[in-house]
Amino acid sequence: MTPRQQEERLERAAQAIENNEQHRELISKASVISEQGRQLIESDQQEIKEAESRFLSPVELAEFVHSVLTHHMPNNLISTSVDGQFDLIGGPGRRDALQGLLTSYPATNHMRIEIARFRSRMDQQRRMKVSFAGESEGVEFVHTRHPLMLLARHLEKVTCPL
Repeated sequence: MTPRQQEERLERAAQAIENNEQHRELISKASVISEQGRQLIESDQQEIKEAESRFLSPVELAEFVHSVLTHHMPNNLISTSVDGQFDLIGGPGRRDALQGLLTSYPATNHMRIEIARFRSRMDQQRRMKVSFAGESEGVEFVHTRHPLMLLARHLEKVTCPL
């Protein structure tokens, strides 16, 4: 082999070694991402099981949220309105409570986006109409996975851990 051919062969060998190392790194990263995805799915499945373990009526949901907010954030009272709708009044502590809820979820959890959106909507409005009974225009529908319900559950866990 000529010196030029030897040099080319060494360069190809070095490139092959570098390619192998890059492939190992990609496989390692894919493994980490796969594990994070598995953990996210397991976390979501657990939350779904918890939600499905006991069906709560809209009245029970409203009573629970009202009770927790009255106890933990009395300046954020929900006052009774008509047709199963309530007025949620923003007050001191609400933003901090929502931030605490937000940070209680792992960074990869999709609920963080929903909580941040709800916090933003609450920041834009001093008073928000909410309903536990169903969806209607201009009214925030609160269900078992809604950030307001998650906030009530979070506040109860923080003060009354199992």
